[in-house]
Amino acid sequence: VKDASRRYPKHRIFFVSIHFDAERNKALEGTNVIAPRELPEIANSIINAFRAEGRARTLNGVEYFPIIRNGDVRDLYILNGRNNPLSQRILIELGNFNNPDDVWRLRNPTVRTDYARLIARGLAGLNTELAR
Repeated sequence: VKDASRRYPKHRIFFVSIHFDAERNKALEGTNVIAPRELPEIANSIINAFRAEGRARTLNGVEYFPIIRNGDVRDLYILNGRNNPLSQRILIELGNFNNPDDVWRLRNPTVRTDYARLIARGLAGLNTELAR
């Protein structure tokens, strides 16, 4: 991974970890993006792509933890800077296994394709002049 950064110094290289969570509250649905506090532009760009399609994380119809959770991502192994050498790293939770609508979306190949398109749109929408 470090070699890719050296090999392509003019490219922005991202580590994107895609998940589905299992929150107990069945009313919690939609997509949540988690990123280190120093990377709000990545989280904002991707969640804005999902928000534009009405797929951002909600609880009873109101956005809920739409960008970065209040907790510290240092405890998330894959986002921890010591464990992940890439400076651009995010975790995307596409839905909640305990929400029947989210489970239906996960099983629908058209929706999964839409998710991939929205992630790509969010990454492409980042300002390429932002600091690494």
